[in-house]
Amino acid sequence: MTRLIGVLVLAAFVAACGSAADEGDRELAARVAALEQRVAAPASAPASAAGGGTQRLESDVKALERRLAALESEVVALVDELAYAEGGPDSIEGGGRTRPRRPRPTREERRERRTKLRELSVEYRERLGQLRQQYSDDPRDPERQEAIREVLDWYRAERRTILRGEEPG
Repeated sequence: MTRLIGVLVLAAFVAACGSAADEGDRELAARVAALEQRVAAPASAPASAAGGGTQRLESDVKALERRLAALESEVVALVDELAYAEGGPDSIEGGGRTRPRRPRPTREERRERRTKLRELSVEYRERLGQLRQQYSDDPRDPERQEAIREVLDWYRAERRTILRGEEPG
């Protein structure tokens, strides 16, 4: 008799747990369905509503760029802290040679670097926008590819200069 009661209690417990899991599965399925509808909405939207979709995409891109800039500044600050950690050796060894440590940048210097990096990013996007207007829309155009490569090389060199704490040229 006690075994029967124990089995019934266990069965009730399993049934109760199963219903909570089923409810969670239903909520998850509803969320997935809502996401699928959001993804499918721009494809099924009429041409007159397409302008709103591009505005939304542009705002999403701008928001992502802001987040990326914030992350870049955080990474720069973390790298600075790791590279100039107090109590470490007076030199950084690498590749069989020793180079002297650079002085740790102040908070103001880091703030200036972040500002310069933001300005550089804006200038880089402006240059890419000018290239898009100047060249055809064909991504295989060799002149366009070369121009983009030159702008990218310029951007990388300027970025390295700023991150080293030097004045960009």
